[in-house]
Amino acid sequence: MKTQTYKLGAFLFPLVMVAFMLSLVAPRPVSIPASILELRVELKIINVRTASELAAQFDRLNYHWPLAEGAIIPALALQVLPSDFSEISDVKQKKSLFFRALLPIVLAENKIVEDIRAHVVELFGKDATLITESERRWLNAVAAYYKVRGDVRQSNVRQA
Repeated sequence: MKTQTYKLGAFLFPLVMVAFMLSLVAPRPVSIPASILELRVELKIINVRTASELAAQFDRLNYHWPLAEGAIIPALALQVLPSDFSEISDVKQKKSLFFRALLPIVLAENKIVEDIRAHVVELFGKDATLITESERRWLNAVAAYYKVRGDVRQSNVRQA
């Protein structure tokens, strides 16, 4: 019973993580200013049929897991996991492929969040009377997207 539970967890965990990570790259309802869009990390979408194709592509790019210090992480986004991914029996190999597939997506999304945060901090640093109507709408959209409660013009809300 314990072995079956472990196998089920080992199978479901990667799928749940992929679903979560892919939900992060879904289109955003927030209208991001052009200045931030220019800073977005553009990922090259890759499609592979098999796990061995994915491993070979990573090997050609000298992209290994665990990462060596100073390693360059390619700007790739895997469209979907290979159909035979669940059939990989070597846990280390499966983890390696999984983490290498998701890391560029995670880093790109983190960059977007950092850029949005930097723009929010910049706007919060402005005198409230100098914030344009479009900047105010953008701040409100970001606040709504991240489910910020309260008025973003209040300092206690801004610090939360």
